[in-house]
This record gives sequence, structure tokens and C-alpha cells, in this order.
Amino acid sequence: MLTGYPNFHYFKNGNNYSGSHVGMRYFIEPVKEPDPSDETGKNKLTFLQVTLWPEPWGLEYTAPEKRISQRFPGSDEGVQQAADWIAAQYSAEEQKWSVIPNILDCEPDIPNPGQQEGED
Repeated sequence: MLTGYPNFHYFKNGNNYSGSHVGMRYFIEPVKEPDPSDETGKNKLTFLQVTLWPEPWGLEYTAPEKRISQRFPGSDEGVQQAADWIAAQYSAEEQKWSVIPNILDCEPDIPNPGQQEGED
């Protein structure tokens, strides 16, 4: 079903990864946070943040309530866990992902992301 994800080294170098599968879009990004066991604050822990949302629009044009996110360990095992979670989310709600509007027949949830109200 869903295959071909990069290994953790790809994410460790700060790269994001995105894709789609039959109406479900996904975005995987590395997130670094301070290591709570390091008092100096220099060491960081890396996690993988995965966000799913329905097509047809990109993430920035999709309402937050339509997005699902989950965090996984920053490791090759975490990449596999993320891949398994994405596949499970698709399988659990296959009907939701397969019934999507055509991009020409609908408006984005967020028409002008990043634009302040009142700006033209």
C-alpha cells in the first residue's frame, strides 16, 4: 500500500517529506526539542511529526479541524511507526479518504493563508 518512505537520516538532516494516497495527504517533518535530561540545553531530541488531511487542498488551505497529527520517535523505527500509523489511518477511514471533492468544485477552507484580515 504505502511504501517508499525515506530512512531517518533524511529527516535527521532537516528534510520534510510529503505525499498522498487516494485522497489522503500526509506531511512528515522532523521536530527538535530540548532534551529534558540535559541541564545545559544544548542537546536536542528529534521527533517525527506526521500530519494527515483530506485532499484536494494543501495543508495551509485546509482547516485545522480536518487535520490529524501524531508524533513518533526520531529513529528508523519511528519512521516505520509513522508509516504504519499512516496506513492504519487510511484503512480505518477508507471511505472518508476516497470521497473527496474535485479541486475545481470547491473553495479552500482557508482562502488566503498568511494574509492578515483586511489586507488585499
